[in-house]
Amino acid sequence: VTVGLNSGRAGDINAATSFPAKLNGEDVVFANTLPASSWSDFNTATLGTVDLKAGENILYIYIGQGACCNIDYFTFTSVEVLNFNNTSIDG
Repeated sequence: VTVGLNSGRAGDINAATSFPAKLNGEDVVFANTLPASSWSDFNTATLGTVDLKAGENILYIYIGQGACCNIDYFTFTSVEVLNFNNTSIDG
């Protein structure tokens, strides 16, 4: 699954430090750099990919250091059908 982020960004963003993640309890490191756009020019950039297992998967994406951007939404793209049954924000 390709994970993307739609946002406005004044500068380049290192996805590894800005958006650390966990998939089913294991660390995920997104190695991409999200290129600068502007605070009000929202576009989708790829954070990276994750390999899902059969059945339920739990993916947490955290806001880390250097995540200086206006976040609109995350995207999840796959050649397989994805079913989402719960979205929550854990403070």
